[in-house]
Amino acid sequence: MRKYFKESILISIIILASIIFLVACTTTDREDAQEITSEGLDSEGQPLADWLANHGYTEESFRDSLRRSLAVAWMRDKIIANVPERAEQVHVQQMLFYTIGQANNALSQLNEGTNFAQLAASFDPQTNGDLGWFPRGYLTVPELDEVIFTLEPREYSDIIETEIGFHIVWLIEKEQDRLIPPDILIKQQQQAVHEWLERRWKLSTIEITPP
Repeated sequence: MRKYFKESILISIIILASIIFLVACTTTDREDAQEITSEGLDSEGQPLADWLANHGYTEESFRDSLRRSLAVAWMRDKIIANVPERAEQVHVQQMLFYTIGQANNALSQLNEGTNFAQLAASFDPQTNGDLGWFPRGYLTVPELDEVIFTLEPREYSDIIETEIGFHIVWLIEKEQDRLIPPDILIKQQQQAVHEWLERRWKLSTIEITPP
């Protein structure tokens, strides 16, 4: 009986390693991987043989595991290398409300001249609503992203309704070419790998048959 699995960490690794590594990388890359795994096994002697036996590996299965690990690392590095380290970014402050009445009241105060930062601090004294610096596409709410990047510095938005609530955002600063913060860059790299795998899933047919 054949079963088809759509979400599996193991299959994702196989897609990364077995399919793409063997197709996309050069012959030299594959020969280097073979040489590394061969030298690593041949040079360790009896201690490695004992370790393999204790962990349920044969020499060949361990070589395969090492090759797959090298392939995954190679493909991952190829994917994340295309994620830029610098980008247009904005520094934003927001007020988030759960009723339209609260949002309308805050917007009226802003229109009457109330300072945005002070008003935001009154609603969120811990963070003052400061979202920090981030690039386009970082926010998980696309409606906010679309509005924020149309604003000019020191300009606040109208009320933006999302599934979270009602937002008013203030664009504090904007830079066209700013180094992306490390934590955001890591998330974008992870997202790039995830999206790559999603595309490969759609192009792949995975068949698993019982032994």
